Amino acid sequence: MISVFDTILPSSQNRRGFHSRNDPTIKVTENVTFADNFYQNVAPFEQPRTDTRNGRAIEEADLNVSLNNRAAFALYDTENSPHRKTLAWYAGTANLNATELPPLQDRSPKEKIYRRLGDLEAADRIPNNDKIWYTPDYRGYPYIHGSQNAPWEGIGTGWFYSALGGGKDKRQFPLLGVRTPVNFDNSAEARMQGDFAVPTLFNGNFDAISSRFSQQNIPGWSFYNGPQNTTQNLSQQHLVEWSEITSLDPNFLTGVGYDSTQSNYALKLSSAGQQEATHNRFLVPV
Repeated sequence: MISVFDTILPSSQNRRGFHSRNDPTIKVTENVTFADNFYQNVAPFEQPRTDTRNGRAIEEADLNVSLNNRAAFALYDTENSPHRKTLAWYAGTANLNATELPPLQDRSPKEKIYRRLGDLEAADRIPNNDKIWYTPDYRGYPYIHGSQNAPWEGIGTGWFYSALGGGKDKRQFPLLGVRTPVNFDNSAEARMQGDFAVPTLFNGNFDAISSRFSQQNIPGWSFYNGPQNTTQNLSQQHLVEWSEITSLDPNFLTGVGYDSTQSNYALKLSSAGQQEATHNRFLVPV
């Protein structure tokens, strides 16, 4: 099983001041028995600019659930609020006692988990109860989302579909999603291929950047290598184009299929004031 929440739109559709993260394209591979996807896309494509990352439905998923109309999701802002609320929504289905999602290393506020009528903001306490967060949506459940007869606690959805969540036999059937071979290279662009295909974990590719802003993070590497905006932080100012590295053996470049017309970056550790780099933590689907 794999649960994907708040998947990022490709760069051609993600036009609100964001540069593409160039993450691998989301695929559901042949070794996945059930894939559910929970997402929001409430931020407008036009101005005003916002850091809210829009998600999308995934064609290959067996279950796609839009959270757009839930309480507080439409209140997008420059602090990623709906993006973090998607994480809070899913976390609330895994821990039924949780009332909030803790901040990430104190860099963001706590996110409230809405389980009761009293949790809703005043503007959401209206007869149109589709704004509530949780209604079971498993196969054969008799009530639609927002029904007064349905529980709001967070049971019967999200984490419930996992084997550990107890709802494996209640998954939506028939499974309509298609599957992709595990050896399919789902790198965002051809220039990022050449290491290995990414059927399991994306290990962080120094080429997975859109432009070299001096303090922009390096996907996969920037969170655990010093505070933000310091010489210790592995930001893009420490990336070096291969063509600028005179010590690289031409035979090596030929052997790996180096194309001088395409961007290909390496990390210069000494310029970052350190001799090693720690990769971001992995989330391994189960």
